[in-house]
Amino acid sequence: MGRSSVQEEVKGVTGPYWQSLREGQLSVQRCSRCGTHIFMPRICCPRCHGTELSWVPVSGRGSVWSSTEVHRAPSAEFKARTPYWVVLVRLDEGPTVMAHYLPADAADRPLPDTRVDAEVQDPMEGSGMPLLAFRRHA
Repeated sequence: MGRSSVQEEVKGVTGPYWQSLREGQLSVQRCSRCGTHIFMPRICCPRCHGTELSWVPVSGRGSVWSSTEVHRAPSAEFKARTPYWVVLVRLDEGPTVMAHYLPADAADRPLPDTRVDAEVQDPMEGSGMPLLAFRRHA
């Protein structure tokens, strides 16, 4: 069976991120020099350009910065989920991540400043990749 359109190689700089999701935990990089939490994975700190970055688990809590409701799936794996929400969440630790939003009901909208908690979903059919999502904080 070939790789799906959303499956990526999980080695190199992004490997630890995908591994942490497989283990049910959201992790980001942290710069040993200045302490900045970093996401998207990279080889040097965008703040101080330090290269000693480690992977640390984060709380998974944050606030919605922006959101959009998707009606056209980018690939076959996402088609069954449409319509669905995609959010930019500013984590309490600082970095911003993009993920799905799982509404509690049809009226639940991820408005700016909505407090949310991360949840790692099982891989979608055919993708083999875990899915990062957020729900409204209880």
